Amino acid sequence: MADYKDIVGTAVRNNAGNLSSDQQNQIFYDSTNIDFKYQFAATTAAWRTQASMNTGRIYFDGSDLGTATATLVAGGEIPALTANTETWNGSSWSEVNNLNTARSGLGGAGTSTAALMFGGTNPGFKAVTESWNGSGWTEIADMSTGRQGLSGGATNNTAAIAYLGHTPPGGGGVTHASEELTVDAPVGAWSTGASINTARRVLGGTGIYTSALAFGGYNGTAQVANTESYNGTSWTEVNDLNRTKTLVAGIGKASNQAALCVGGYFSGTASQIADNESWNGTSWTELADINTQRYGAGNAGTPSAGLIFGGDNPTPAAAITESWNGSAWTEVADLNTARYSMASAGIATAALSSSGHSSTGVVTITESWNGSAWTEVNDLNTGKYEPGSSGTVNTAALAFGGRTSSPPLTATTEDWNGVSWVEVADLSSARRQMGSAGSSTNALAFGGETAGADVNTSAEEWSGSTTSIKTIDTD
Repeated sequence: MADYKDIVGTAVRNNAGNLSSDQQNQIFYDSTNIDFKYQFAATTAAWRTQASMNTGRIYFDGSDLGTATATLVAGGEIPALTANTETWNGSSWSEVNNLNTARSGLGGAGTSTAALMFGGTNPGFKAVTESWNGSGWTEIADMSTGRQGLSGGATNNTAAIAYLGHTPPGGGGVTHASEELTVDAPVGAWSTGASINTARRVLGGTGIYTSALAFGGYNGTAQVANTESYNGTSWTEVNDLNRTKTLVAGIGKASNQAALCVGGYFSGTASQIADNESWNGTSWTELADINTQRYGAGNAGTPSAGLIFGGDNPTPAAAITESWNGSAWTEVADLNTARYSMASAGIATAALSSSGHSSTGVVTITESWNGSAWTEVNDLNTGKYEPGSSGTVNTAALAFGGRTSSPPLTATTEDWNGVSWVEVADLSSARRQMGSAGSSTNALAFGGETAGADVNTSAEEWSGSTTSIKTIDTD
């Protein structure tokens, strides 16, 4: 049998250590390490061990979220569902803020500092979409159909495509459909507005950002009946309410020429009241009272077709809803969750109630009204009560400022796109118990309590944009 020398023409080489790099494809004996070795050219690619993730998991997403030196993973099973998120910096993994919704089998795309996660199971099929800004997750517009095991593509968190995946039972099992998400940016910003004349908090507000009313409230020492009209440039004192009151519901989203001031708290009797006053552009007139006296109620609609819901009456956190037809109030279907001092928006047949204070504390719950019943929809990201709010429909609204469990005052602003709440630019000053008016794209916040000021006259104006989602077919 031929040996190595017969085949190669020389005996096995004896070498102290490894051969030089230019000597390839030969066997040799390393006399230093006492071992036979074979030296060959290195391959162009190879796997090597790196630092382990902090949380082991399966069915997570991270394949389309960055590079070999900067990436992101989120969700999965460990074996329980997890919302855990970790980032990779090229040498180690770091735990960062978790997803809002734990799930597995989700899709994702983007970078380690700007990414989107969508779909998954928890345990049902989810349509939830979350946006990552490098430090935290925010829920944005849902996909039209929940699915899991899907794929996605994006270069950041402002536009993405989600495709393929498994749909719920009855939904075809496997889908070829894709959905494209587009987020318009920037979403909006607050700027300094014209100050009201009378410093106060717990006041009412109606109208739009160029034609608004401010009425009632507390000036630091007593309740007031003052009414002020805004023309887009400045506030002017006009005729007072018929009696002083605070914590009223202001109905009227069109202008400073027509409004209702409903319910509230009257210090003279130290109780909730059932008042209903109508503003005609010049003065206030008392009309038919609401059926259930209360303060801190949510409101929607116009002076001829309005809605109030929730409030304190006198046991905290009522769920009662009443509808106004221009001459009388009628009780209709209750809120699912009783609460007071919430954000509200919309019209008498399409309203929105979000956040507030229930009998157990601050809530994030959002409910949508269709003219006959309330339905729970996606929650606000930050629970708050005594916020400002604006919106002329139940598919587009703002909730801003207010009071949280901790800290007492917040400047956070959230935009409702008809599907979910998106955190947008904060108020310049954290405040609560302010007056507010306007829509989701142009709003006013005026008066209220700010840090270090029990009452104030300052005002802020909001200018913003929207989030959209559409479905396309990849068949």
